[in-house]
Amino acid sequence: MDINNYITSGILEEYILGGVSDQERREVECMSHIYPEIREALSTIEADLEQFARAYAKKAPDTMRHKILDEVRKHNPDPVMKAVSGGSATAKKKEEKTEVRKLPVEKDAGGSGKSGAPIWAIAAAIAALVVAAWQFVENNNKKDELQALRTEQDSIRSVQSVLETQIAELSFDLEEVYDPAIRKVLLNSVKEDSPVQLAVFWNTENGQVRLDPSALPELPADKQYQLWVLKDGVPIDMGVLPKTFDERILLAQKTTSSGDAFAITIEPLGGQASPSLDQLVVMGNIG
Repeated sequence: MDINNYITSGILEEYILGGVSDQERREVECMSHIYPEIREALSTIEADLEQFARAYAKKAPDTMRHKILDEVRKHNPDPVMKAVSGGSATAKKKEEKTEVRKLPVEKDAGGSGKSGAPIWAIAAAIAALVVAAWQFVENNNKKDELQALRTEQDSIRSVQSVLETQIAELSFDLEEVYDPAIRKVLLNSVKEDSPVQLAVFWNTENGQVRLDPSALPELPADKQYQLWVLKDGVPIDMGVLPKTFDERILLAQKTTSSGDAFAITIEPLGGQASPSLDQLVVMGNIG
């Protein structure tokens, strides 16, 4: 028997890849016990294939292999691919017998193995699986990175919004302290059993009125707070306060150029033209 021809026939590579029939498997194992050259060639081929796989390997999800092989079977029902996806190497699991369709034995001058499949085709199939696995993992990694960036961007935007609100509040506080046109009026509760106090900031130049309503109790869905300015004892509507608000300092809906006092009442949703005096909550004289 020509040992060199047997080694270069391709049967050893197919044996390691699990692409041989039971009869061929027994033949290779028997020959490797008889001829040390064949046993040494098997070790070399196995080491080379392992080195090739490690060079392109990348950790992937456990289910990825099955997904890739399913796609390969759909688009390439070639018997070589079936052999490649047939299971683990027989050399590692001698006791496990896998039913594989015996391929026609045909040897040619182009480096084909006993199964008629050239070695380069097997190598190409392995390379295709490796590339597909790498692309699958890379795509998933990019999706995860993109989602992480989006989450980080949302977090930055949220922090930016908070900072902008704080800056606006600080700017207004500074304006209140240093601008002589702004007058601060404290509104106190008119009922002893529910002490409430809040501040109104009136710009005497442009008539704008701002206030901090955070101290006011929450109202039922059908009720709303309404701001008034009193001029010579006559209440004038300054607009309703929103049911919910994010800003610490609110701008009143209307302006006033003069006034003697500010007051807030509880009115039906949407407000009304004249105040309900029995629903007066807070009031403060303009000093």
